[in-house]
Amino acid sequence: MPFPTVIKENNLSVAWLKIFNAVLEARGHEITPLVVSVGGFPDNHTIPEDPVIRAKLDAFLDEHEEQGCHTVANTIFPIRMYEMAKYDRQRLFADYKLIYPRIVAAKKRLNNRGLYFERMIMGNGGGEADNQLDYIINRYNDRGNSGIRRSALQVSIFRPVDDHKSTPYLGFPCLQHLSVVPNKTTQTLSLNAFYAQQDVVRKAYGNYLGLCRLATFFSREMSLKLDTVTCYIGTEKIEADVTIMELRELAAKLVSPAAAND
Repeated sequence: MPFPTVIKENNLSVAWLKIFNAVLEARGHEITPLVVSVGGFPDNHTIPEDPVIRAKLDAFLDEHEEQGCHTVANTIFPIRMYEMAKYDRQRLFADYKLIYPRIVAAKKRLNNRGLYFERMIMGNGGGEADNQLDYIINRYNDRGNSGIRRSALQVSIFRPVDDHKSTPYLGFPCLQHLSVVPNKTTQTLSLNAFYAQQDVVRKAYGNYLGLCRLATFFSREMSLKLDTVTCYIGTEKIEADVTIMELRELAAKLVSPAAAND
């Protein structure tokens, strides 16, 4: 078993670009396993990105009729809905449950097995912890920094009863599990995510963006400063229907001041 490749950056875009280049150069164009950690959050609203990198990646994805970074991120956390709900999480949850059937119907082939945010807030069979996000926030806010088990602050995505299938390619869920880690000493919060595998071209940037947005949500609701978002990925690979030559051309375009000065 190889040692993990570890990438740590204070800019999401630069972190993704390093991963992208590493996968391109790796034997078989995959890395097993990968750990990527993003920090440098100036507050609980701003995610450090490089607009040059993201814009060029989005243009490439659009050219190949793939979902853009924001669309992928929305499957993990619908940031615009949270903003429209005036940062009222109960209104966010209610609004999302109301429109969820329409989201699935609009892209039935892609969404017929559910979405990540749906599984986080309404996909666990009822009971106190059916809405896992609300459960975590309430548990922490009720108990503060004392008397809380960190093992309780977890979000399960993978459901064996639904997801253990013999089908060779499911596509969902690649994200398996989340853990929320408040630090009582520093009054900060970290979010950890666990992926079985991830496509570096079509999904990785949007996944990291969605996780960072989810982390800002937790930080805001729990009155903690966002510290780091870390992803543990079993296999980072290329699954997009594009040639390596096209990807090398993209890599040559992805030069920005933030990346060049890193």
